[in-house]
Amino acid sequence: MQRKSILKDTIQLTVVQFFLEWVSLLLNVWLTHRIGTATVGIVALTGSFFQLAAVAANGNGFLCTSRFVSEELGKPNGNPNRVLGYAIGFCLLLGIPVSALIFCSAEPLSLRFLKSADLAAAVRIFTLILPLGGVCSCLKGYLNAVCRVADPAICDIIECLSRCVVLMLLLQLQSVHTNASVCMAMAYSTGCSTILGFFCLLEKPPAPYGYLFALFWQIHSCSDTRFIRRMLNSCSEQHQRCFDSGHAPTSWKLHGIGTESVRHI
Repeated sequence: MQRKSILKDTIQLTVVQFFLEWVSLLLNVWLTHRIGTATVGIVALTGSFFQLAAVAANGNGFLCTSRFVSEELGKPNGNPNRVLGYAIGFCLLLGIPVSALIFCSAEPLSLRFLKSADLAAAVRIFTLILPLGGVCSCLKGYLNAVCRVADPAICDIIECLSRCVVLMLLLQLQSVHTNASVCMAMAYSTGCSTILGFFCLLEKPPAPYGYLFALFWQIHSCSDTRFIRRMLNSCSEQHQRCFDSGHAPTSWKLHGIGTESVRHI
């Protein structure tokens, strides 16, 4: 029975991932014909910067939550909702200051990484949704840990489709496509998809609103240094594996961001 469940989940995730990649390919083809290859390159660069900011803001909450909840489920008297509350609280404690820092320094960051101060407005809009994105990552990690992979997979599909639809609609409404306007449309579409995904996850709660109670009841316990240390160690391990496999972003290597930087935190 367990083998059938694992096989079923694997097939589902493979099909969903293939569908998401297919939609992404079609969107890139449409963008190339609509706004040109040069602007698509700016969009890709901005997307990479947004992903880096998201990792810095949520500390890989998806993987950490999935790992710690799985450990808690293996205990005789484990309480996964409490662990979820810790994870959400940690992501908020990390995400809100990082988002505020990026928001305040949007213009120099845009000049440094995106080579244009005109994109600072798009960066500021994106930083507003980073904490919510971290909460969504934790909820998806929880659902994966309890073998409810269909729920986050459906949420990923909804987020992808809504992001594409909103982006295409905004670009259709624009008479002139500039780098700033396209990146603004990208930021708005990402924000709409994140909000929609969050409400989608609210329809699939781990327990009847149990994680919300866990968040507000257990958030003060994020001062538990042992849990925070474990979260940071997990992030450090992921960064190390990323560097060892050669898949680390070039910007990390150029600026010396590695495992030791995470450990010093």
